[in-house]
Amino acid sequence: MTYTRTTVGIDDYFPPLPALVSDRRWNGWAVPYFTLDTVRVLAELVERDRMDDDDPQVLVDGDTVRLVQPRTQGDYLNYGEWHASQVVEPTMIDGVAHYSVGGMDWCWHEVDETEED
Repeated sequence: MTYTRTTVGIDDYFPPLPALVSDRRWNGWAVPYFTLDTVRVLAELVERDRMDDDDPQVLVDGDTVRLVQPRTQGDYLNYGEWHASQVVEPTMIDGVAHYSVGGMDWCWHEVDETEED
């Protein structure tokens, strides 16, 4: 697989974040891969913007990255409240671990230069 170095965002939620993106898409959205340093920045941004326990969390412990996404009663056939928690497994790209946080779940898009200004 070939990766392109770019910046990605989710609407105006976060400043553009550096990532590697392949031609693989999830429902038309970009699937970014972040370095651990960028994941730490993303974790801080997500925590800063959390309004309540229904908002997601990105937890970093050493080189382990965990994505916690609360679900409410209306989700998933009314099975009640639960938290989807998953370890984001690293993908080695050019010898460096990258993490696809929300890559197949969040609506990431590639940010062009006009959006960054």
